[in-house]
Amino acid sequence: MSMMTTRTSVPDWRLRQPFGWKSVVGLLAILFVACLSAERVQLDRMAIEIGSFSLELAGLSEGSQIGRGVESVTRDMFPIAISEKRPLDLVEDFDANALPFWARIETEYVETTTLDPDTLQMSIITEEQRFLVQPIGYLVFVLGKMLETIEIAIWASLIAIIFSLPLAWLGSSNYSPHPLVYACARGFVSFLRSIPEL
Repeated sequence: MSMMTTRTSVPDWRLRQPFGWKSVVGLLAILFVACLSAERVQLDRMAIEIGSFSLELAGLSEGSQIGRGVESVTRDMFPIAISEKRPLDLVEDFDANALPFWARIETEYVETTTLDPDTLQMSIITEEQRFLVQPIGYLVFVLGKMLETIEIAIWASLIAIIFSLPLAWLGSSNYSPHPLVYACARGFVSFLRSIPEL
C-alpha cells in the first residue's frame, strides 16, 4: 500500500491595503484643518516661546516670556504662607486674655492717604494699628477646610446611598409595586442623571 499525498491548492491570498486614496484624502483634509486651527490658536508662537525658554535654560539666551512668568509665580509662591495676620478690629469676640495657641499681638504703624476736607489736599496719616498674628493660623485654616471637604464628601455619599436604595427598589421592574411607580422612579433617576452637579 502506497501512501499518496494529495496536495490541496492554496487559494491565492492577497492582503488588503491598509489604506487607499480615500484615507490619503481624509488625512490631507485633517492636516489642512489642523494647520488652520494651529495658526488660529497661535501654536507657532507657542513653539517659539518654548524654544526661547529652552535656550534660556541652556544659558544661550538672556531671557524669555515663559522664564519671566515662571520666575514671577515662584517668587510669589515661596515662601509658603502658613501664618495669618489680622487687624484686631476685624477679629470677632476678641479677648486679649484668651489668645489662640501660639498667637501674639503686634503693633505696627500704618500709613493711610486721606483727603483733607478743609484744604482739599491729599494727606498721609500714620496710625498705630494692632494685629493678631497666628504663626500657623493659615495652615490650621486650610487643614480645617480640607477636613470639611472630606466630611462633605462623606455626607453626600451617605445621603446619595440613602436616597438611591428606595429608588433602586422602585425602579426595578420585578420589585416595583405598580408600573406607574416603576415609570416614575425610572424617570426621576433619569432626570437626576441628566444634571451634572448631582
